Amino acid sequence: MDKLTFYKEKMHAFVVEYAAKAVPRPEGTEVYAVTDDIHGHYMLFHSSWGKSRRNYGCFLHVRIKNEKIYIESDGTDFGFSYIFAEQGIPKEDIVLAFHPENVRQYSEFGIV
Repeated sequence: MDKLTFYKEKMHAFVVEYAAKAVPRPEGTEVYAVTDDIHGHYMLFHSSWGKSRRNYGCFLHVRIKNEKIYIESDGTDFGFSYIFAEQGIPKEDIVLAFHPENVRQYSEFGIV
């Protein structure tokens, strides 16, 4: 299996599994995955209602580009990049795209 196919399958499975196992906070929050295997985009969203206010947003957006995993958005405290590395994805293939390129060199992950 080539790297591109492997990464797409890995990201698809990860977001679907994460959404299924997520413990929503606050109670009543729905967590769901959006996947686009053709274009290589994988996202996790949350949505809920609090009193009369809607809470909604994307807290993870990953895309596959140039056979690397670009984390476009990570709204967590723990960092999905570390989870991906623990799952066997080389750190040089994980790009923290939410940081400018001149800052990425100071992380332990890929630059471009």
